[in-house]
Amino acid sequence: TKETKQATVSFSLKDAGRYYVVVTAKNDIGESEESSRADAEAKNPQKVTFRDAADGDKEGAVLNEMTVEYGGSLGAVEPPSRKGYEFKGWRNEADETVSQNGYQKTSIKEDRTYTAVYEKKSYKVKMYDTEGKLLKTKTVQYDEALDTADETAQIKVEEGYEFAGWQVTGTADSDSRADIDHIDSDMEVKAVVAWSEKELPVKISFSKEPEVVKRENSEYIEATVSL
Repeated sequence: TKETKQATVSFSLKDAGRYYVVVTAKNDIGESEESSRADAEAKNPQKVTFRDAADGDKEGAVLNEMTVEYGGSLGAVEPPSRKGYEFKGWRNEADETVSQNGYQKTSIKEDRTYTAVYEKKSYKVKMYDTEGKLLKTKTVQYDEALDTADETAQIKVEEGYEFAGWQVTGTADSDSRADIDHIDSDMEVKAVVAWSEKELPVKISFSKEPEVVKRENSEYIEATVSL
């Protein structure tokens, strides 16, 4: 029971549930009969959870959790970030819709869960032969391996040498692993060849001009050097 001298009044209910309200007027003369009954239902606050995307079989971590009055709305939530991925929006688990800020446009009348949705980034990889000629520019998704089969077949290998692989010569991201089996940045790679024999070739050249040699007696003679 609540008394007031105002034309309107508001009050809070302790627990959720269905209630009814009747009004009577009272003064020095007496008290009126009860008004018609008005039914009302009190609702509990709703819980809204924002989760990161799942990692394999592991459920995504809780990024934000808040309590909202029934029928209330949400403010902006900071979008998450994940290396190698672009954030596309939040998926409402109730209806599977995905949007950047759809959660701000609806009134909250039930518990809700929103899950981050990502898309893999793609990177450009430029492939050069041993002489620095561009062979191909390929688009590779994050953490995928660079397919080098066709370009490896184009590498010219001289006699005595063998193809040794592909060397990363530059990356756009300074934090890149520079690994062609796990692409994580725009990068440039160059074909490498190596000597294939166990012994290295040694090339010796001799000058036809005689060498001038000084003796201990300070006389100079002309002499040739031989190995």
